[in-house]
Order: sequence, then structure tokens, then C-alpha cells
Amino acid sequence: VRSVAAYILIDTQKVITCFFCFYCMWYFDNWSLTAWTYSALHTSYGLSWMIKEVAFPHAALRQNWSLCLTVIVLMVLYLPGYWTIVILALSNTEDASGPLLFVASLLFVLGVVCMMVSDCQVYFCMKYNKGCLIAEGMTRYTRHPNYGGELVLYAALCL
Repeated sequence: VRSVAAYILIDTQKVITCFFCFYCMWYFDNWSLTAWTYSALHTSYGLSWMIKEVAFPHAALRQNWSLCLTVIVLMVLYLPGYWTIVILALSNTEDASGPLLFVASLLFVLGVVCMMVSDCQVYFCMKYNKGCLIAEGMTRYTRHPNYGGELVLYAALCL
């Protein structure tokens, strides 16, 4: 294998994170309400991502990455970066307060909705109006609202 399609790597990581959450819950013996809530949010994000990927795939993620780039992304971004948040969250056995879980869940849902709606809008605008600047709907306010949505949902996971 000389190259890997970016979407395969990203989609695999989104699905594996669910199992990694459960592994961390087992490893740290953390079966608290906070751990279950955190794992549910991460799992629902992975499932939402997969639904989005099937319904309106991102064309840029269909590019192939070299095997070297794939290994770098795995070793630099996912293992010490993305999954460090999971380890830090689930190694803490102290339960979060109800208001904190409320705010985190609310921000998470809003972030996922913004990401999904904006990705859907971009997909269909690009499909039926190739080459046109998208300046309506969510992109009327910002150039890449999907990234803003992801920033909000990841911030919620850090709470």
C-alpha cells in the first residue's frame, strides 16, 4: 500500500475513538456518569460524522495521502493529540457537576448541528452551482462555519 485515501483514515479514527473511550473507562476503572456522558458524546460525534460522510462526502477527503503522511498523521495528531483529550477526561474519576454536563452537552449538540448543516449546504451548493461563491445560509456569516462547529463541539468535550 503506497497511499491511503484521507477519508478512510479519518473515518476509521472516528469509529475507533468510541472503542478507545470504552477502553479508557475500563483501564481507569471509571464508570461515572461523567465518563458515560463523555463517551456518549464522542460516540455520537463519530456516528454523526459517518452519516455525514455517507450522505454528503467531502471531496477534498477523497485525495490519497502517501503512506509517510498517513504515519505522521497517526503518530503526531491522533495518538498524542486527539486521544490525549480522551485519556485526560476519562482518567479523572471525579464526577462533573450537573450544570457543567448541561453546558457541555448543549455546546456539543450546537457544534455538531453547525458542522452538519454547513457541510450539507456546501456539498449541495458545490454539486449544483460549481465554481460559485457561497454567500448565503450559514456561509453568509463566516467562510467556514463547519470548522466553527467543530471547534465548539471539541471545546465541549474538553469541559
